[in-house]
Amino acid sequence: MDNQQGNKPAVPMKECPQCKAEIPASAKKCSHCGSELRGWPRRHPFMAFVLSVITLFIVMSIIGSIGKSGETQQGSAPTSNAVAQPTAMTVTVTKLASDYQANEVSADAKYKGQLLNVTGTVSSISKDFLDDPYVLLSSGSDNIVSDVQCSFSQSDNSKLASLSKGQQVTLQGTDNGMTLNTVELQNCLIITQ
Repeated sequence: MDNQQGNKPAVPMKECPQCKAEIPASAKKCSHCGSELRGWPRRHPFMAFVLSVITLFIVMSIIGSIGKSGETQQGSAPTSNAVAQPTAMTVTVTKLASDYQANEVSADAKYKGQLLNVTGTVSSISKDFLDDPYVLLSSGSDNIVSDVQCSFSQSDNSKLASLSKGQQVTLQGTDNGMTLNTVELQNCLIITQ
């Protein structure tokens, strides 16, 4: 019985990271300097849970998009068993422009989002503010809506260099509606020259 403290277990101790004082290991705050000893997730368990869920969602989205881009790259190789492309609706610049001139809402319902083969006369071959090329097809009418702008990717520059003003062409693209009295087609291809 020399040690009267022998009946009482020793309390584990740790050092305060701020003031370096020795404090009980189970302490939530330093009794000397008042410094918070628990990590942020322990002090804010709900917010830690919400951030964990958001992080998990972002990681899963990234993984999903990587998988989809991989499928696209693999699926883009031409094969004899390729899935048939949607059939393009054939229309002249004059018809398309006059339909938008007559009733934009009705024309959007008919054409917007549709793959179109549009035949008309090249009135200009140019680039937009992002340096992406486009071809302007004109109906030659005096209507407010008389042009169709066909946007191409920069990789099509060499093909577009072979076009000239006044040339009759058929271009294929997806109708994107009308902006500033010009009907817009996106992701265009040259079908005939």
